Amino acid sequence: MRAYRNSEGQPQLGLRRRCWAEAAYALGTDPAEAKRRAWAEINHVDDWPLLT
Repeated sequence: MRAYRNSEGQPQLGLRRRCWAEAAYALGTDPAEAKRRAWAEINHVDDWPLLT
């Protein structure tokens, strides 16, 4: 999912957060917690927090 962070060739922070939240949810994280963590922990397009 890390490859899908660009829109029109430019990295987009919102897409990064959404992809991470979707991946976290798919791996069993509560959807509300996945969204909260995505917005709290991803502040740059290169951020990709570890799931704990």
